[in-house]
Amino acid sequence: MILKWYLNKRTVYQWIPPNRPQGLGSMRHSLNLDFEISPHPYGRHRALYLNSPTTELSGNYTCRISTMQNEASKTKPMVIYEPAKSMSLQIYQRPESSNLNISCLVDHIYPEPLIEIFYQPTTGSQNRERLKGIEERINHYQNGAWHKVVFVLLAKKLLRFEENVFECHVTLPGTQYALQRRTVYKTESGNPTVLASAGSSRLLSQQSILLILLLILSYWKS
Repeated sequence: MILKWYLNKRTVYQWIPPNRPQGLGSMRHSLNLDFEISPHPYGRHRALYLNSPTTELSGNYTCRISTMQNEASKTKPMVIYEPAKSMSLQIYQRPESSNLNISCLVDHIYPEPLIEIFYQPTTGSQNRERLKGIEERINHYQNGAWHKVVFVLLAKKLLRFEENVFECHVTLPGTQYALQRRTVYKTESGNPTVLASAGSSRLLSQQSILLILLLILSYWKS
């Protein structure tokens, strides 16, 4: 039996029982080759264990098992993300303009985030709508992380309530990572007030190890 792991079609791991597994290519220094997922002699080294994974190890992972009689493989994507270092939601109006600028910024995050801005007419209303006509500005850091700003211009005369809630939602496609910030804009005072800020994230190492193990376990159960 020969078991191989591929990252984006490049071989990164090989195990031929009863020999010791080998780390290959770009991941040869990122693998714990002593990790055993099972005591079975033909199953103990079937899973990858990543040490201190980085965002560069995101991609499509393929496990291929070959025997004298047959060959089978399965591929699944894995995203190793970097949580945002900062996030802000701002509302401002220039003296000569009748429009509000609602701007949401997220900095040093990976991969490219999806940023949406929502509006509620009052703090007690459940009728939330996603604002259209959003524009964006993006920059990249050398390590691949993103700096992204989205903004929308909204005519102040459209705000018919004294208190107006704006929300910014940030998500990373392919992950459960999410951030949210809410701001109340009062038409009388014109001063926005941050209502709440919430977010969720997971440690990179735990997330990546878990996904790799689930991938190979699901393969052997299918």
